[in-house]
Amino acid sequence: GLLSFHGFATGDPDATLCLWITIYSGIVLDKIILPGEKPDPKWIYFTGLFFLLAFLTKSTAAFLPLPGLLFSVFLFNKQKWLFLNKHFYIMCLLVILLIIGYYFMMEIRRPGYFHHAWDSEYKRIYTNIMPWHTQPFGYYFKNLSTRFFPWCWVLIPSIIVGLRSKTIFIKQLTVFSSVFSISYLLIISIPAVKLEWYDIPVYPFLAVLSSVIFFEVSDWLKSTFSNRRIALPAFFSMFIIITATTLISIVNRIIHPPFKEPLEREGIAMRQLMKEPVINSLKILMRADHPEHYNQINFYREMYLAKKGYRPDIRYSLNELVPGDSVLTCQLPKEDSLSSLKVETIKKINDCFLIHILKNPEFPRE
Repeated sequence: GLLSFHGFATGDPDATLCLWITIYSGIVLDKIILPGEKPDPKWIYFTGLFFLLAFLTKSTAAFLPLPGLLFSVFLFNKQKWLFLNKHFYIMCLLVILLIIGYYFMMEIRRPGYFHHAWDSEYKRIYTNIMPWHTQPFGYYFKNLSTRFFPWCWVLIPSIIVGLRSKTIFIKQLTVFSSVFSISYLLIISIPAVKLEWYDIPVYPFLAVLSSVIFFEVSDWLKSTFSNRRIALPAFFSMFIIITATTLISIVNRIIHPPFKEPLEREGIAMRQLMKEPVINSLKILMRADHPEHYNQINFYREMYLAKKGYRPDIRYSLNELVPGDSVLTCQLPKEDSLSSLKVETIKKINDCFLIHILKNPEFPRE
């Protein structure tokens, strides 16, 4: 889930969005829903702050958890405190004004921005703006079997155990995380356009749910066996043995992130090059169909600049290369061929090559 394409491994905005959503949803749970009759109003403003950060990260995606959070407020009987609290309305007004101000500022700097945002961010709710990404309603629920494997197998038993828990906090945590996860998955399942990584913000809450059963088993062992020095180590040893394969797989995916789409390869290769001495003549040969497909590689270009003091330029065809260039290439446009160049291969990084241009390319003249 989190380590997938467009997730944490590739440094995409969806990863940052997940961070802000997790923080402001956690504040709602820990500081507004769970406290006594009078939670501290300052946490309302912190919720608004992190919601605003989520909006500035990926626009309307920040709104997706709100139905589940509001349902939880009613479920835990905190609606009277919240909706009769002046700080709630002050926070909402401030957030709305800042969002409107953001759109006006962007429209001034880039005329036509609001129209583009309306078409790409708001119309997608009821309009199929990307027919090539149309998926059935149950797409994200089906994906859990692979993107949340093997923890998906303990998810339902863990929820049942959590709801029957004698620990009030565990029961409340289970209810909140279940409501959040189900509502979020249902909401993102409504639009016809469904991209694989849209479910990323739900995985921290699914992780919480799947861990409940292990907490309850540990608690049961402590209460059942008088000799805790034997019971607890035995439990954790059994847990590690059962999950060893999965844990090794997770660590391996962090060190060597997998990729499914060609446009992910450049970012992984750039991350590897950041561990090596700076290459001041480095260029990236890459062509994508949509401007947003350059977002990932641009992130790593900025990282390279921050760490090495040099920002590699992107080249879209061989025509733009000159002798002396060191070129990272993971794909070649169909009409291009390295046969027209005299190159030296420096190294291979996964499916990518770092090459050095030795002489001018010879292109046929029309």
